[in-house]
Amino acid sequence: RSLPTRVSANNDVVIRVTYTALRSRGSPV
Repeated sequence: RSLPTRVSANNDVVIRVTYTALRSRGSPV
């Protein structure tokens, strides 16, 4: 990744939250 540490870390958090939200909704992820 060529992104700064803050941006990449924040992006990982967003991905985790989105992934968890999709799982809680029962989407086949």
